[in-house]
Amino acid sequence: MRNTHLRFLAALPFVFLFLLSDPSNAQVRFDRVENVAVEIAGTPMQNPWSGGINYPLTSSLDMDGDGRKDLFVFDRFNNRVSCFLNTGSTNVVTAWQYAPEMVQRFPPINKWALFYDYNCDGKEDLFMLSSLFPSGIAAWRNDYTQGTGLQFTLVNPFMRETFAGFPTNIFASAVSIPAFADVDSDGDMDIIGYNSVPDGRFIYHRNLSMDNYGTCDSLVYEWASACWGNFALQVGGANEVGCFHCPCRVGRPTEEPNPVLEPAYDPSDAARRDDTISSIYLLDLDGDNDMDALIGDISSYNTLMVHNGG
Repeated sequence: MRNTHLRFLAALPFVFLFLLSDPSNAQVRFDRVENVAVEIAGTPMQNPWSGGINYPLTSSLDMDGDGRKDLFVFDRFNNRVSCFLNTGSTNVVTAWQYAPEMVQRFPPINKWALFYDYNCDGKEDLFMLSSLFPSGIAAWRNDYTQGTGLQFTLVNPFMRETFAGFPTNIFASAVSIPAFADVDSDGDMDIIGYNSVPDGRFIYHRNLSMDNYGTCDSLVYEWASACWGNFALQVGGANEVGCFHCPCRVGRPTEEPNPVLEPAYDPSDAARRDDTISSIYLLDLDGDNDMDALIGDISSYNTLMVHNGG
């Protein structure tokens, strides 16, 4: 009995070697399966395996050249891109189809991503925080063709402007998202951004492409105003205050037409206050052919609408 036991123990290493040499036991393989139906109270979910979204920035662009605007989602929480194709008719969405294969068509996104057709060719171009200059904006041109599909070309690693006769970068940061729009209605893409020293004001970077070349396909800028719209805001915290129709000083506004600032605001005091703005979006809300603004901040639950009375 003892000899049998010893022979069994001596054979164990050979058994383990056999198991390790067998390909079926050498590795465990997992396959991704996304065609399993998921229902909530009997109603099928659309795209149940597309993953969750925590801190999204969304944009629309035609990814597959079918004339329909598809959905681009960038989750700032984990730097994740998600793509959804529009399966409805032109300009009518009936359903979004999750399209993970489209993600590889985009360059690596740095901190945030916005799309705007700056060169007026009908294809939305990509703008993000510059990876070469941490306080700048990078521009990628959309070069979609039927042959190559969606692809982007870096045309400017960090965008510049003229300020007081000298070239400088157009300021942006990882937390403050600028707005791209045709502010002066001349056909080219202007930018509304922020001061490098937070003071609640908005900087107007005017595009000179139409002025210089008569076309909208260039990114040539000048610092046009340190206080676009003649207003300034303090958002977030316990109170959200601002001043309108006044020389860009922030305080609690009183009745117009002669607003009084309570208390007066000195921009040098910005370091002791939360005057950073996280995002601004421009659109014509009332159809009067000028740009109104939606403004949000990471420290506020509210979205502010600023009406352009110009």
